[in-house]
Amino acid sequence: MMSSISANLLKKGVISGSDTQFSIANQETCDLVIGLDLGTSCTKVVVQSPYRHSGWSHAIPLGLHVKEIYLIPTQLFYDVLSGKTDIVEFPQAKRFQNLKLRFIDKPNQIVCNLADGHSVCIRDFSICIIANILLKTREWIFANCSDMFRQYKIIWHLNMGIPSSNFQKKYFNLYRAIALAGWNLSTSSNGITLQNASLCHLDECTNSNSSIHPDLVNIIPEVTAEVVNYARSESRNSGLHVIIDVGASTLDVAGFELYERTGKDNYSLIETRVRRLGAYRCHLARLKAMRRRILQGYAVDELFSDPSYRVNQRLEEYLPKIDLVDFNQNFQFYRKVRQCIGNVIKSLHNESDPLAKAWETGLPIFLCGGGQFVDLYQSVLNDIKADWQKNSRRINFKITRLDQKPANFHGDGVEFHRLAVAHGLSFPKEEFGDIWPKPKKRVIEINKNVDDYEHHFIRKEDT
Repeated sequence: MMSSISANLLKKGVISGSDTQFSIANQETCDLVIGLDLGTSCTKVVVQSPYRHSGWSHAIPLGLHVKEIYLIPTQLFYDVLSGKTDIVEFPQAKRFQNLKLRFIDKPNQIVCNLADGHSVCIRDFSICIIANILLKTREWIFANCSDMFRQYKIIWHLNMGIPSSNFQKKYFNLYRAIALAGWNLSTSSNGITLQNASLCHLDECTNSNSSIHPDLVNIIPEVTAEVVNYARSESRNSGLHVIIDVGASTLDVAGFELYERTGKDNYSLIETRVRRLGAYRCHLARLKAMRRRILQGYAVDELFSDPSYRVNQRLEEYLPKIDLVDFNQNFQFYRKVRQCIGNVIKSLHNESDPLAKAWETGLPIFLCGGGQFVDLYQSVLNDIKADWQKNSRRINFKITRLDQKPANFHGDGVEFHRLAVAHGLSFPKEEFGDIWPKPKKRVIEINKNVDDYEHHFIRKEDT
């Protein structure tokens, strides 16, 4: 169905990515939904045709020169002289990294001044990376999907993910503004520059003459996008669920209620926590802790300072014997992850949703995200489950993974769980029904029979 990826998507005869239609003369319409997962480490994009071609969906190969072409680092290259930007390195370009976390923390912080004196903030970099991604997404569609869509007028949709704890009016409006500005900048004939990003953020630029209807630009919690396939499957259950999304930098934990109303699925985010406890941070913390443990257990410096030091007979003797179980239990990072997940479950049980049937029938807990197979997170869940069952045998947790690739999805060469959020975001907004942020807590008496272990390890950075 799909032709091979062109080495030059803008070869003669191929429509420019700054355009939005195969032909402005087409009358019959076709919806295409772009699901944009702007991750802390990598960005992923999936496009879906929800109403034609049997719900065809495809991951977009943004990384043309890397092995995992569907994963591109969330970074932007820019030129301080011209303001030019790209997601691919070019001569004299500087690199702007850690973009998503910096945007969440300080979107209006000034990063640099360009040669023309223009001050550029983090928000402008965010708009530019979105614009470059959308430009290359349409380039790929025009170059590779002509046989499928060239006869239609494309009705574009753009869904971008947001961390669950940021699903509130302040952040929602901010994310939606940069998504719409990014779309408009990607269709501009003036080029994707940092100066133009500032202009596109202004209200008069983002709300007029746009080639996408503002109502078709939506911001959806990433954890909700992750479970949309489950919600549409025969194995789904209504009621309380917990999802644990392990990213590269962040750990996103959310308790949500899934229910049906007026024939549509609805989601209510009840408890949410996002901490910077993702898989790559786990890796760095493990290396640091392991190095400290080795130095404590084996006097390495004595090898060089004392000629009479005993010579080891076997290679294995050069490393101290480390009890990995004990290492986990006394590993500060492990305790922080346990506290984060445990506090969400405790709040759901004691305050937010104590009467949920899931406490009797088994609470579904989904472990997902790009870092879900790092063993620490599964170990934390096993320990939490054991502690709860020790204190209340009626409570059970059903821990599963969400990594089944749909039949209509195309994009080989990378595990589907790395693309699951982007795929979920590629469904039309109406497929999600209503998504509600967490309600006001109901305060009730706490069940003293449940172990209060989560509060044994409170630290300033986790408050």
